[in-house]
Amino acid sequence: MGESLRVMHLRFFKKQKNRLKDLVIICICWLMLPGCGDISSRKSVTYPDSDIKSIVRSINDIPEWKLNITEADKSLLLEYDRKMCGVDPVALKNAVSIFCKTQCGSELDYATQSKNKGKIFLLIRVLFDVPAITRWDTVEYFGGKFGTPIDRDGNINLLWPLYKDENGALGFVSEKHHAVSVLFGPPYDPLREFESIERVFPRRKCPILIRTNP
Repeated sequence: MGESLRVMHLRFFKKQKNRLKDLVIICICWLMLPGCGDISSRKSVTYPDSDIKSIVRSINDIPEWKLNITEADKSLLLEYDRKMCGVDPVALKNAVSIFCKTQCGSELDYATQSKNKGKIFLLIRVLFDVPAITRWDTVEYFGGKFGTPIDRDGNINLLWPLYKDENGALGFVSEKHHAVSVLFGPPYDPLREFESIERVFPRRKCPILIRTNP
């Protein structure tokens, strides 16, 4: 009985050894096939630095957002922002992170910080389908360049300073649409807001419709 059990064990291990040998041969053959062993030839969430640097430059080229800007400047701003619609989400997130860390840091003067933070603030509202009305206590809030409108019922307008018309086109609100009450929080953190909005709200479908007149 003991001898037969020993023979069974030997046969079992021999079979496993042969299977392992076959597996090694299969793996070697797979690696020799064109493109199979080349990880860089497959689609990946990692993008070349040059692409991300190009996106960072595009963000930096966005004109400054100010209150009481002309209709022409409003159109220009929206055009710059909506061009980012087709950018890959992972590449865009990496680019926004780099831009915020290099162009919005405390080592820069306040005017430069404010200008660059405003670019991300507006870009978020163009690229993501954020609601115009939502309860202030149901979303994370990271401040804003000029604050965020809040009504008497405690609803904040995440879409401000933009609005969406009946056709889904985005435009800047006019002065008469500005809320009297404004919610101010800590100094605006553009990167944290981008990451938070990205987790909660979907990207707008391309092409993004825009209009110039409120």
